[in-house]
Amino acid sequence: DQSMKDKIKLTENLFGEFPEVSASEWKAEIAKDLKGGDIGKLDWKPYEGFAVRPFYTEEDLDAVGYLTEQYPGGFPYARGNESGGNDWKIDECIISGSVKEANRLALKSLGMGAQSLTIVCEAGDGYIYGVPVESARDMSALLKDVPIGEVPVHFMCGRGSAGILALYAIEAEKRGLDKKRLSGSVDADPLKFLALGGSFPGDERETFEELRSMISYLENNMPCYRALEVSGHHFHDSGASAVQEIAFTLSAGVEYLDRLTSLDMSVDRITSHMSFSFCIGSSYFMEIAKLRAARLLWSSIVEAYGARKELAEKMSIKTRTSSWNKTVFDPYVNMLRGTVEAMAAAIGGCESLSVLPLDSVYERPGEFTRRLARNTQLILKNESYLDRVTDPAGGSYYIERLTDSLADSAWELFRKVESMGGLVDALRAGFIQEEIERTRDERDRDLASGKAVLLGTNQYPDLREKGPKKTGNAIPKKPLRAGSERHVGEFSIGDHIAYLKGKRSFIGDLLTDENGKPGPEIEPLRPYRGGEPF
Repeated sequence: DQSMKDKIKLTENLFGEFPEVSASEWKAEIAKDLKGGDIGKLDWKPYEGFAVRPFYTEEDLDAVGYLTEQYPGGFPYARGNESGGNDWKIDECIISGSVKEANRLALKSLGMGAQSLTIVCEAGDGYIYGVPVESARDMSALLKDVPIGEVPVHFMCGRGSAGILALYAIEAEKRGLDKKRLSGSVDADPLKFLALGGSFPGDERETFEELRSMISYLENNMPCYRALEVSGHHFHDSGASAVQEIAFTLSAGVEYLDRLTSLDMSVDRITSHMSFSFCIGSSYFMEIAKLRAARLLWSSIVEAYGARKELAEKMSIKTRTSSWNKTVFDPYVNMLRGTVEAMAAAIGGCESLSVLPLDSVYERPGEFTRRLARNTQLILKNESYLDRVTDPAGGSYYIERLTDSLADSAWELFRKVESMGGLVDALRAGFIQEEIERTRDERDRDLASGKAVLLGTNQYPDLREKGPKKTGNAIPKKPLRAGSERHVGEFSIGDHIAYLKGKRSFIGDLLTDENGKPGPEIEPLRPYRGGEPF
């Protein structure tokens, strides 16, 4: 708007007393320092496949098309979804094998600065992994004294998404809350299930019909809640580059648009209940640019689909720090990695962020490490004020060009996937697996040779360190409970709600029989940690 343009004009002459230095003058000075050496040797060639130069100037911004008359909060949103501030939600992940203990952890987290909760309660293969929320009584115990009308509550519940959503709605009704005020999400993402499990969780068409039913229910009853989460975690955790993570995640988003519009849903309806989730690694500037490039491309995609509302073009982004680069040895270094990643997520413009505790890769985090992870974000907000600066990266020659390069490369790969018929067809052809495997192999070779560094593991290790006594962070699991018989009803959240209000009704009754699940149809992705061989 005009006020923003006026403010920008006031700063135009800040450096007027300094002479301008052209790119050619910089190159000449560098060549002089190199004593005739090849300046190209200073280029960095990351896994993303393009060269990053040693310096950038204002001249480099001439080729960055999205900067033309583009301000924070304006299309195509590379500079953020909002025009004022840079706030995000401090999210805390709750994992426990006990509903009562999970409630204690949730209340403790909220009392110590967390602003949203993510409950891990994944149902599948006859088990529930994490918090055993299976009935209306369980949900009430889990959320006892949690102000769900004010705090966003997210559920990592996989195949149990429809059942968990129904239980959450029952709890809100029981409290007499206006469900239109509820915010948060369930992570229904059948394409992630396909990529990691090798097949859809059930009949392919029925899977997307259930997703349509969830979105339709939310549209009419819980408009601020989201059901569809397009995840990039499994690509990142399998070794993908930032370009691959963006491209394949966008392809997943487009696959959902295509599948659901074919079921008579508009793009605006779909995107209003869709969110994206990315892992943030420790390549600081690349990760900042990754979120900016993802927003830039998604807004253009949704515009091409004919979205009518501005909100539909804004990519809602949830983030968590990476587990790929976290190590068992010298684990306190993980805290430093997490801080860098949290800064990148915040500056890149995430809407919520979960920082993994430093010991999360080898044991269930305790109070101390959870507090350190939470305080990392509190410091970034309350002492570093990263939440108060709109688009902190805006105008950086380096980050703007990095954003542009990432967007160009990711778009090219995205178009290649789409030319094969989309994400599902590309997975069935093995293309995505092969692309990620190539990057994964390169990463592994670099770690083995020391070209890539994991501090305290393949560089500067403490040879006296024996490592932690516990070596495994298995998520607790319990067999799914079942009522007297499997419930077979319509693909309707309203039907699920009516059923789950019964005293002997469990979400396991809503799941399709695992024995009837189709066999693997693709080669699954293989998430891992880079430091595992050490």
